[in-house]
Amino acid sequence: HPGKEIPASMLRTAQDSVHLVAATIGFVSYAALWAGTLWGTVLRSGWATSRLRHQTVYSVHMHVILLGLTLGIVHGIVQMAAPYGKVRAIDVVVPFINRADPIGVGLGVVALELMIATALSVLIQRKLGYARWRALHSLGYLSFTMVAAHLLISGSEMYPAPVRTAVAGSWAVVVLAGVSTVAPVARMPRAVLDRLSPRRRAEEVTVAVDPGK
Repeated sequence: HPGKEIPASMLRTAQDSVHLVAATIGFVSYAALWAGTLWGTVLRSGWATSRLRHQTVYSVHMHVILLGLTLGIVHGIVQMAAPYGKVRAIDVVVPFINRADPIGVGLGVVALELMIATALSVLIQRKLGYARWRALHSLGYLSFTMVAAHLLISGSEMYPAPVRTAVAGSWAVVVLAGVSTVAPVARMPRAVLDRLSPRRRAEEVTVAVDPGK
């Protein structure tokens, strides 16, 4: 009814409900971004393309990333719907100006904007050229790192140690997988084998010097 005050208990219930929905969407978004980024590393390494069609691998990567990105946008919108919420409309556009949590919210905003730019870069990939586009696409690892930091700093459900460990561990898996695809690192095992192979051949020759004996 107009002019009738809403009880504080109802407002708190509504706030808790909105927060629960936003947190759930945020966690699902993080899981999708984790899976999509990790699958992108598999695509970059070329391992899956030797077993599956390139178009299939690429399609899975894009769809999972777009799912995580969409849920991330929805997560920000739902945060603004909470009664007496701490997130304003401008906070999800301009980073590091939120009064309650400038660092955590700011990292989430920057990560979301980087992901949107990376996704849109697919449309102009030919104009950018493959080398420039791939360099821009590599920002996905940075944006995923910011998402993990946003979750650890701003997530109210992150206090249990197992949850924090799971988030930090999943981030570490993505980073290590990404580093392993960098050309100098990827060539290291082959370089080590190349250094060892002459010694092995020398040992084999030494063992088989005199077949008459």
